[in-house]
Amino acid sequence: MVSLLTSARVRPTRWGSAVCGAGLLLCLLGSPLQTRAAAGCRADPVVTLSNGATLDLNLAFTTSDGTLSGVQHIAYTLHGPKGTSLVSTSFPDGTGALSAVTYVADNTVGNYDGDTLVSTAVKVTVTAYMSVLTLPTTGGTPTPAAPAQGHSGQNLHIHFHIA
Repeated sequence: MVSLLTSARVRPTRWGSAVCGAGLLLCLLGSPLQTRAAAGCRADPVVTLSNGATLDLNLAFTTSDGTLSGVQHIAYTLHGPKGTSLVSTSFPDGTGALSAVTYVADNTVGNYDGDTLVSTAVKVTVTAYMSVLTLPTTGGTPTPAAPAQGHSGQNLHIHFHIA
C-alpha cells in the first residue's frame, strides 16, 4: 500500500500537472485580482480618432482598499490635431460609468495632449500615461510620453508627439 501512494506522488496525472502548472504560473505572474489589490486600480479608456490613431489613456491610482470604491469621477480631456474628430471611446476595463472623455481638436499635426482629473473621497496618488495603440493613417513614429504623477484633485497633463 505504501508503494502505491509513493508511486502516485512520483507520477502525477496529466490533469494534476496542468492544475499545478497553472497555479504556479498565476503565482509567478499574478492573477488580475492579486495585481489590482497589490498595485491599486487602473482606468484605461481607449479613444479612436478620425485620422486612424487609437490612443490608450492609462490611469493608475492607489486606494486604501485596492478598489474603485473611493473614486467619484474621472475626467479625461484629449487634445488632438485640428481637423480630426472623435470616432469612438471604449472602456475595456469597465470604468465607463465613472468616466467622461472630452475631445478637442486644437493641436498641430502629430501633437496630442491629455489632461486627467480624478475625483475621490480621500486623497490618493495618481499616475497618468498615454500610449499609441494604432498610428494615424499618415504614419509616423511616436515619441514616448513621460507619465504625469500627482494626487486626486490635481490636473495631470501629458504631451505626446507622433513625428
